[in-house]
This record gives sequence, C-alpha cells and structure tokens, in this order.
Amino acid sequence: MKRALLVFVGLAGCASAPAPCPTPATPEAPERHVSAISAQYADGDPVWIRFEERWYPGTIVQHLGREVYEVAYDDFGADWNRVARPAQLRARDEVPEETTDPNVLPQRGTPIADVRVLHAGMKVLVLWQQTWWPAHVVGLEPGRARITYDGYDASYDESVEAARITIPPATP
Repeated sequence: MKRALLVFVGLAGCASAPAPCPTPATPEAPERHVSAISAQYADGDPVWIRFEERWYPGTIVQHLGREVYEVAYDDFGADWNRVARPAQLRARDEVPEETTDPNVLPQRGTPIADVRVLHAGMKVLVLWQQTWWPAHVVGLEPGRARITYDGYDASYDESVEAARITIPPATP
C-alpha cells in the first residue's frame, strides 16, 4: 500500500521527485502543424457549396477552425447557413464537376394537373426556391397536397398546389 501511494504521488506531480521537473512545452506550435490548420478560404470568399448532388453559390461567413467553415447560401437568410469542409466547397472561379447552373431548374418529373392523382406515402418532387426537392405526400386537402420534405423534420411540411408538384422520373 505504501509503495502504491508513493508511485501515485510520483505520478501526480514533480514536487516529491528528487530531479527537477521538465520544462513545459513552448506555446508556439511547430511549423509543420501551422500549415495543417491554415485556412484554405478566407471570410467573405465567394464559393460553390455542394449540397447532395448540386453546387450552389455562397460565401464563407467564417473559418471555424481545422478545415471547418460556416458558409451562407447566396439569396438565403442566415438561418440556412451551414458548416462545411473543403471537400464540399470550391472557389467561385473554379468550375466544380457536375456543375448545375443555379438559375436553371433541375430535371423535374412528370407534371400533374390535379392533386387527386396522388396518395399518401407517394414520392414526389416539390418546387421550392427554383429547385425541385424530394418529398412524400402525407395527405390530401381540397386542391392541395400536404407534403413532407425528405430529410427534414415536420416543421418544414407544407400544403402545396399541383403546379409545384411533379412525379419523379423512374430510376433504373
């Protein structure tokens, strides 16, 4: 027991050791670590932000640390800001692979004339902010369909008219 106590006291601090304590490390990080944490993008840089399979124009709000950035989508409020890593970003002057012009509507599905052709649980695409978003029908209302957006909680659910709904193309 005495020996265990001495070992513990020796591990807890240098005060009981006959040799002087080692000097603490200097606060400066070695040069090799500085380059690993330097920012690839600066605050205010215009960038492309990848969300799912599309690239959207945006701006770096701030560098949050080790290769992590807060980014804002152009023409969207701050509540749409997100955290992104460099793999999800491209400088605005670069043309990202699979670029989609943000001003062109993406491939939509088959238009519908009346929401009565839909049923609960059916997959649909819903037009919002010039983008077709995957969603599911929750229910039908007079002249509208109640939908829930895939990957979003119920607070984003809405009732939409037939003109904003298409049936997605069949995937092989």
